[in-house]
Amino acid sequence: MAGTRRHVTMQISDEKLNMILATRLITIADVARMAETTPYTVHKAVTRGAKPITVGRIAAALEVKVEDIIVKED
Repeated sequence: MAGTRRHVTMQISDEKLNMILATRLITIADVARMAETTPYTVHKAVTRGAKPITVGRIAAALEVKVEDIIVKED
């Protein structure tokens, strides 16, 4: 269909993110601040997925590769 766009989203693994948070003794709010976004956006990236650029910002803030924090699709 003309004019129809498929929005690509990536989902961050809740388990992987929680391991990073626990290891570094930081919170979702800390991650959001480092990624220059909101805690809601980080939460949404875990629960529903987010745009690749948002996931990239979060990964960069955590100093990890995107593939290290996303839910892998088989």
